Amino acid sequence: MLSLIFWTLTTIGLIKYVTIVLRPDNHGEGGTFALYSLLCRHINFGRKIGIQNTRLESDVNLTYYSTRMALQSKTKKFFEKSPKIQSFFISIVLVGTSMVIGDGALTPAISVVSAVQGFQSRSDKITQSKLLTSLGHYISCNFIALFLFQRFGTSKVSFSFSPIMLLWFTSTASIGVYNAIKYYPTAFFKFISQDFIYIFFKNNGTTGWELLGTVVLCITGAEAMFTDLGHFNKTSIQMAFSFLVYPALILTYGGQGAFLIKNPDKLSTTFYSSVPTPVFWPMFIIATLAAIVASQALISASFSIIKQSMALGCFPRVNMIHTSNKHEGQIYSP
Repeated sequence: MLSLIFWTLTTIGLIKYVTIVLRPDNHGEGGTFALYSLLCRHINFGRKIGIQNTRLESDVNLTYYSTRMALQSKTKKFFEKSPKIQSFFISIVLVGTSMVIGDGALTPAISVVSAVQGFQSRSDKITQSKLLTSLGHYISCNFIALFLFQRFGTSKVSFSFSPIMLLWFTSTASIGVYNAIKYYPTAFFKFISQDFIYIFFKNNGTTGWELLGTVVLCITGAEAMFTDLGHFNKTSIQMAFSFLVYPALILTYGGQGAFLIKNPDKLSTTFYSSVPTPVFWPMFIIATLAAIVASQALISASFSIIKQSMALGCFPRVNMIHTSNKHEGQIYSP
């Protein structure tokens, strides 16, 4: 399972999104609607007048260029003259963006509730219903403050929240290294071995394929990273993920895997159970704050999606406020 998590994070998070997907953008905007807008611009979906190509007439006479353009023209005409293909593409776009917005609506609450459930790992007497009843007002106040803070813009919000996320990633990575050294020093070497993927599916059969649904959870925020392209610049996202987020996640998952090898009965409370007792309460506070702050990525992504969908006529008109004089993509919808 750990090997699956490692290669999923590497191939989907690092290679696909950071290296490939972040390259194309629509005037600085990212996300599924941005890719669809680029498609509309070059293939002319829904347009009666095509966009002129920037080429010289003499270039058409060149064998390579004329052959290449002829192939492109045939492909473009096929897509432009097929309403079913166009409907198929816009349906995929709407489903994909709806999932991101749904993720943005559900993830903040789920993340914070999961964070505060650390109480349960320290006492069996505390049930989930009692926990949510006692901390419900606290969680609600935090989210109200988070959404009210959006009016100040992404720049000020990220400047305020960055220290929390930096502390979160460094803390979890440090605990991961501690657990790996203490419980299973060779965990990271086996973590990156592809042989264990084959062994996992061989030993678990159909159950192994069903468990892939849980592996996908390690990359649930990857699409929000691309959608937030308008709020941040491409280089900052690539550097943050490559040199901070990705290494921290690898060390954290590796440490938790090493912990579970020696403590398989702690599977339901892996994170908090693997935290050393002297730093449990500081980590509990950091985890709660980080869960609230991490919701910011999906909130910003939702704003960007709504703005782009409005431009394509796929969403009712709502009020959009630009919060930055330098970055067009930094917006807020009251």
